[in-house]
Order: sequence, then structure tokens, then C-alpha cells
Amino acid sequence: MKKNLLTAFVFSLTTLLYAQSKQLTLEEIWKEWKFTEESVYGVNSMNDGKHYTSLEQTDKEEAIVKYEYKS
Repeated sequence: MKKNLLTAFVFSLTTLLYAQSKQLTLEEIWKEWKFTEESVYGVNSMNDGKHYTSLEQTDKEEAIVKYEYKS
């Protein structure tokens, strides 16, 4: 039991150390814009926090459509 626990601990520790090996550079952040945010337009969140509405164009008219964030 202790051997399996020790093996799992060593494996997870080496995985964590390997995952953190890449260094961020200022060039990646400011010149290449790799970490810029993306925007979503035309979406209005509702007060319940579970739904949003969007204005959509059909063939003849515009309609306000309600969506659920979960789906």
C-alpha cells in the first residue's frame, strides 16, 4: 500500500514539475498578443444569472431569443 502511494506521489510530483517548465516572456505577452482576451458582442445577461438574450435577424424580422448558459 505504501509503495503504491509513494509511486503515485512521485509520478504526480514529476508531472507538476514538468508542466511548469515553460517560462513566459514579455515578447509573448506584448508583441505576439498570445494572452489577449476575447470579446462577445450582442449578448445580454439576465438577472437570474442562468440565461442570456441575443437579438437575432430572421428573414423578415428581428427577434430577441433567450438562451441558457449551460447549453
